[in-house]
Amino acid sequence: MFLLLFLGCAGALPAWAEVALGLWRTAPDTNGRVMQVRAKPCGEELCVWVERVTDRRGIDKRSGAVGRRMVWDMAQQEDGSYRGKFWDPKVNRVFDTRLSVDGNRILLRPCDAQQCREMTWQRIR
Repeated sequence: MFLLLFLGCAGALPAWAEVALGLWRTAPDTNGRVMQVRAKPCGEELCVWVERVTDRRGIDKRSGAVGRRMVWDMAQQEDGSYRGKFWDPKVNRVFDTRLSVDGNRILLRPCDAQQCREMTWQRIR
């Protein structure tokens, strides 16, 4: 019985992480492309995968980013935010990033050695 209970819980995210789970929309990039990304569990941490890329009108665009992991190793911090890695498909680089959820928004703050920038994603569902 204990083994079944343990196996049922293995790989599940802690309750605090569920608020970040779901489908999100990125802000348009400089070319007007928008990504739909899904936040889901990766073991006990949070990952985000690119599901769709569209133009500003919502028309699907071909992209090598679709199906790729965009955010990973997101571990919760004491303040409720997450820290982990973010892949920026526009520049094809990986950044250390901080992620926080504010209602129906995700705030990302990827940083490199010189600077940090801020991104906001909107919840779709």
